[in-house]
Amino acid sequence: MQTENTVSAGKKISEKIDKIISKSNRILVLSHFSPDPDSLGSALFCFGTIRAKYPNKDVHVFVEGTMAKEARRLKYSEEIGNGNLYTELQDYKPDLIISCDGQNWDRFSRIEGGKARDFVTLNSISTITFDHHFDGFTDKYDIYYNTGTTSTCELVYDVFITDLQYPFFDRSDELILLGIIGDTNRFRYKNPNHRKTFKIVSDIIDRGTDIEYVQLLSDYVTRDQLKVISHLIENYSYGEDYNYSFISETFYNENVKDQLTDDEYSSACHHFMDHFLRIVEPNKWGFILAPKLYPDGKIIYKGSFRTMSDIIDTTVFSKKLNGGGHKCASGFVVEASKLQVALEKVISVIEENRDIAYKTA
Repeated sequence: MQTENTVSAGKKISEKIDKIISKSNRILVLSHFSPDPDSLGSALFCFGTIRAKYPNKDVHVFVEGTMAKEARRLKYSEEIGNGNLYTELQDYKPDLIISCDGQNWDRFSRIEGGKARDFVTLNSISTITFDHHFDGFTDKYDIYYNTGTTSTCELVYDVFITDLQYPFFDRSDELILLGIIGDTNRFRYKNPNHRKTFKIVSDIIDRGTDIEYVQLLSDYVTRDQLKVISHLIENYSYGEDYNYSFISETFYNENVKDQLTDDEYSSACHHFMDHFLRIVEPNKWGFILAPKLYPDGKIIYKGSFRTMSDIIDTTVFSKKLNGGGHKCASGFVVEASKLQVALEKVISVIEENRDIAYKTA
């Protein structure tokens, strides 16, 4: 299986993508595990526009892990398959997989990701991945396409609308706008391509999409999510030049584990980071740490870094902690016996790599 990895924009790559799609009959579109708005929006957009272009093809969209309740308001959300990705591959037997917003199989399957990857290889299933992260990737695809856009939603818009002129479908623009708003945090993150992104958003609004409605989808919180945000505010602390907070194990067991989906939990944490953590003066960056229960029953500590601007490269820290992302927003995972041990590990990584992180910003 030949792999093409590219970070250069070009219509020829889009045409190659269309050629693979045109030759495929059973197409499985994937959003990553417990998807954020960008991953879910881009996957649903790919599903909808491919089906509109090729109505006789059998196209499925699938997500492993839970989704927030508000996701059910999106176009084609009722079409989303959910469960074990490895089982889905065995049952559906696709001849093409299109994955959105991730670099390796562990991003799309936390249950049996290794088996899913091996199944694809053994059955010579064609693979296309759309992504906008620059962390280095471990798995091989026929096409791994990454042009450094603000979001994966912007990338699939470039490919299917700008380059290939696939058809729009009812409420398709909502999906693109949702991902752009989510991954730019309403254009608060610095990006050299914002001029192009603003043009796409302008065109979407001109076509009649209600931007207020889409933003409300991003802002929506439940009372249980508000408890998470309040708990993070209560646990706020700070170091020499950074802010941080955490979710305690007790709070997680009593208020999160059985009350919130993974996506609702993650969304509440992101709300705190974007609206509180990185704007508490005088520090302009920081992190949170939160327990997370995996499907196999294992508890790990999931963390995220956020910064106001390009004052520091947070990926310097996250890559030391089995993670990655963008300079202004990155994630990581810590395996530890308890929260205090995980916190000490993160703080140690910050102290040891702070100078490098400032220099590479």
